[in-house]
Parts: sequence; C-alpha cells; structure tokens
Amino acid sequence: MHDMNGDDEWDVFELEAIFEREVDDLFEGLEDVDDEEKAEEVSRMREHVTDHMDANKDGFVQLTEFMEYAKGKEFDHEDPWDTVFNESIGIRSLKSLRSN
Repeated sequence: MHDMNGDDEWDVFELEAIFEREVDDLFEGLEDVDDEEKAEEVSRMREHVTDHMDANKDGFVQLTEFMEYAKGKEFDHEDPWDTVFNESIGIRSLKSLRSN
C-alpha cells in the first residue's frame, strides 16, 4: 500500500499521487493532451477506487478495506481502464489508438 504518511489509509492526495503516474502512462505518445484532461482522469480513477474500496464511506481507504477488497473477484479483473477520451470518441483500447 502506498501510504505516504504512515496512517494506514489512503486519503485523496495519496490516491491521486498514485494515479498521476498511471495517467501519464495512459496518455504517453498521444497528441493534444492537456493537463485538464489528465487531472480529470486522475479524479475519475480516485472516485472509482473510493467507490469500490471505501466500505465505510468516510472518504479514505483504510488498509483493512484494501485487504478485504483484494480478496474479492473484482481485484484481479483484467478489463482495461476506460479513459474519458475512449468514451468520448468510441475507441475500445489505447493500443488501437496508438497504432494509428
């Protein structure tokens, strides 16, 4: 768990820090990407994680919540992340976008 301050939970800032790197990788090699698009993607990822893992709905993901979620079937789900730009232009995967 990427708990930056050692309090056994992820807050908004810790979650977004994790996803900033993921979003940079998602958008790598794409043209006309701005910081606002990346920020929206980070926000969507954070909301997705808290919606699925934050069992007590306090806005944080505690280590115990993460561990419980990791035991479930959804944890190993292999569907790719649907980015905002994929949804808006109907592209199913980044691979097809990059190969063009």
